[in-house]
Order: sequence, then C-alpha cells, then structure tokens
Amino acid sequence: MKSKLRKLLNENKFVFTAETSPPDSGNKDVVIDEVECLNGLADAINVTDGAGAKSHMSALATAAILAQNGIEPILQLTTRDRNRIAIQGDLLGGWALDIPNILCLYGDEVKGGDQPDTKEVRDLDTIGILRTAHEIKTKKMYPSGRKINDAPEFFIGGADTPFKIKNDFDGLNLLKKN
Repeated sequence: MKSKLRKLLNENKFVFTAETSPPDSGNKDVVIDEVECLNGLADAINVTDGAGAKSHMSALATAAILAQNGIEPILQLTTRDRNRIAIQGDLLGGWALDIPNILCLYGDEVKGGDQPDTKEVRDLDTIGILRTAHEIKTKKMYPSGRKINDAPEFFIGGADTPFKIKNDFDGLNLLKKN
C-alpha cells in the first residue's frame, strides 16, 4: 500500500488535506456522510484522536472506514490515551487496515474535556511515538528488538505547538521531530 499523499508531496504537487473528528456514533455511515463533501477535493483527511479530550468513535476505526471507501486517511495518534504497547498495536493495525499515513501528536489535556477526572497515560511523548513508528518502519522490529513480519511503510508526520513564536524560540523541539 502506497500513500497517495507521500507520492504527491514527493512530486512537489500542491496538496490539500482536511480534518474530521470521529462521530459520537457507532454507525459507520455517519463517518462517510460527514466527509462526503471532501471526497475528490481533499488528497487526504486527518482523523482526530479524541479531539477536545472527549470520547468519540475511535480514530483507528474512523480512518479504516475512510480507507474502505476510497478516501485516504491520516491517522492521528496522541500520547494521552495509550501506553507504548497499545500505540505499537495501533500502528500495525492501522497499516493492516490500509492506513498509510500517521500524524503523531501530544493530544489535548483531559482537564479541558468533558471527563476531567480521567487519568492521562502519556507513556511516550510525541517524539517517542515518532521514534517508535520510524523504528518499526526502518528496523522492522519493535523497540524491544523483537522482529516484525511484513513491517509497515508508514508516511510519518509530526506537528509542533501552534502558538505564537516567542523571541527566544530556537526550534529545537521541532528539529527533534525531524
């Protein structure tokens, strides 16, 4: 499975991505209804992972529904809700479900959500997820050293905090993600 998004970027083409949050529904048709207006317009659609620190249909399931319907997803993975074992499982599961693109993010803090007493996991930071995905892809093994058969060839992305850059901004955190 190849990432259309990666191919377009490698060809220096202008790309358009959009973002959707999974629905508060267990109905897969709702997912398609919500993004149908973007089909053929967006080159790929970001699927948020627990946006606003609120429960929704899982990002992995939503991204898989998009892929099954010919819409290229970008699966967002946050550090908030999973430990490293679950993240590794979701990375391999996403690849098996034809999700070639992943975007590694910190994730909204639960105190801003509708269940502020929830405990955050944050076993890995954003750089840890990026490193894990990269090692799975390039070394074809888990961080523990155990071999992975049919290792994914993810198109991996990260983001930095979207706040006004201060005068003392040195870009080191963003450079670590490269």
